[in-house]
Amino acid sequence: MILAQAPNLPTNTTTIPSTVSITVYNAIASVPQSMWQAIVAEQNIYLSIAYLTALEHTMPSNITPLYSIEYTNEVPTAVYYSQLYTLTKLQIKELFVQGKYTSYQKIKHNLQQLIVHSICCKPLQILVMGNLLQSGESSISKASNNITHVINTITKQHTVDAIVIKDTTLTLAQIQSTKHIHIPITAEPCMNMEIPTSITNLTDYKALLDKKYRTKYKAAQKLIAHITHKLITRETINANESTLYNLWLQVYNQSNFKAIKIEQNFFSNMLKAMPQQYYIQAYYNQSEIISFASYYISGTTCEVQFVGMNYELLRPLKLYQNMLYNFIDLALQHKCTLLKLGRTATEIKSTVGAKPFYYNNYISIKSSLVNKIALPYINKFAKKEYTIRNPYKDV
Repeated sequence: MILAQAPNLPTNTTTIPSTVSITVYNAIASVPQSMWQAIVAEQNIYLSIAYLTALEHTMPSNITPLYSIEYTNEVPTAVYYSQLYTLTKLQIKELFVQGKYTSYQKIKHNLQQLIVHSICCKPLQILVMGNLLQSGESSISKASNNITHVINTITKQHTVDAIVIKDTTLTLAQIQSTKHIHIPITAEPCMNMEIPTSITNLTDYKALLDKKYRTKYKAAQKLIAHITHKLITRETINANESTLYNLWLQVYNQSNFKAIKIEQNFFSNMLKAMPQQYYIQAYYNQSEIISFASYYISGTTCEVQFVGMNYELLRPLKLYQNMLYNFIDLALQHKCTLLKLGRTATEIKSTVGAKPFYYNNYISIKSSLVNKIALPYINKFAKKEYTIRNPYKDV
């Protein structure tokens, strides 16, 4: 059995007892594209050949993509996208950075860090069943009980220290196996906004808000009366990409856990690969870009991905709050009925009408010692206090 290293080479196929077999490829060019695309629903752009090709060409150096096809009775029935993620010692250290401690907690915390660092003398290899650059269930063509077979196939080919099943609706019973014991882990919810059919523009939206949030909307909008916005195009991306990247870095540097650092050419590659589905909205103070958002349009869904901004203007202009209002406007312009705003900033997203959607996330750690030390901190890290708001009038 030979793992594909280049286009047109044989790939690693594992036959599972009964009628199911799994074939894994480690380059999008090696995947039988007509077969893959026939399985993928047109609405799932995150499994499209165009998206995966652009993603592979802009992948951070610590992520290796894997593409799996499931066959039942030799007929392709499902596809899976996954990633091998290398976690360095520095990133491990950042993962365990917490807030203030009592003296006892600090001693305990430092001791646990010492143990983890002593056993993590090399980078950790983590198999992620999902896409670290996207939120939500978008990396499996269908909910399949055969995900355990895919995991077993990949782990025969690659040595991994941990397995993460990310953003799935599969239950623990559906993904559990005797070879890998998976444990549920806490993750922030994805914030989604179902757009009422009665809304066709922001005036309609404003009319649905109760007095408090309508006043808040008006006050925020006054602060950006001088701000304009327009789309970055394939013709203008090269001149603006470094500015966009520096604004994105400001957001990235504010995050508590810096797991994924995209390459600067991510925006241009994606824009050129998916001109009808990938957009970049830039916000200008005269001729200066002060913030931006990239988003995908898939059918009637608008999904915001990356945001960048000048943090010095965040509070004076209520910049992010106003960007959220503009995201609603963008979704309306594209005739979308669902706006996906991703994770983080849960409370402020709820103030514009987004609601939390909770996916299941699981982890299986090879080392029992790391498992015992790390899991409580992983779940503690993910837990954040927030209040879900309802900005609409009572009906």
